[in-house]
Amino acid sequence: RDETISGTLLSTEWYGLVTALLKQYAQEVCGGRLLMILEGGYNPGSLEVSVLTTIDSLLAARRDKIGIFFSERANQVLKNHPLHGCWTLQ
Repeated sequence: RDETISGTLLSTEWYGLVTALLKQYAQEVCGGRLLMILEGGYNPGSLEVSVLTTIDSLLAARRDKIGIFFSERANQVLKNHPLHGCWTLQ
């Protein structure tokens, strides 16, 4: 949340959860193969914590299947995105 340039206000927990979701989908779709790329980072302290959370999530033991969840913040970010009209998401 300390990274203010992008305006996404993503939490450390978000990175861990999304990593777990990607790991789950990779297991279901492509035998667990997953490629992740680190792009920059505007706040080194925030980046460090998010990277460590991502690695922890990758190394964590398999857990129960994660379902779809609603996020008001994500909904607002998507609603204001320039390509919003091109998406079929509600």
